[in-house]
Amino acid sequence: MLKLWCRNVLEQRVSNVFKNNLLIALLYYVGFTIKDLILKENVHWMDNIPILVMAFLFYFLLDWTKKPYEWNKKSSD
Repeated sequence: MLKLWCRNVLEQRVSNVFKNNLLIALLYYVGFTIKDLILKENVHWMDNIPILVMAFLFYFLLDWTKKPYEWNKKSSD
């Protein structure tokens, strides 16, 4: 029972982190696409897609690096 509960909590946490980071990356993608439409009048799709991927990876890794610090802080109390 405890194992199932832990698994559900972990899946929910990973799901929320994934969704939040994907949302941030999509906002970057939309922002750069709108910038291209306004300033250049044509969209460079192949330039914007790597920005989406890099933003997602950056924020995902940033979120991932915060967790051990918070865990370490709690365990030292």
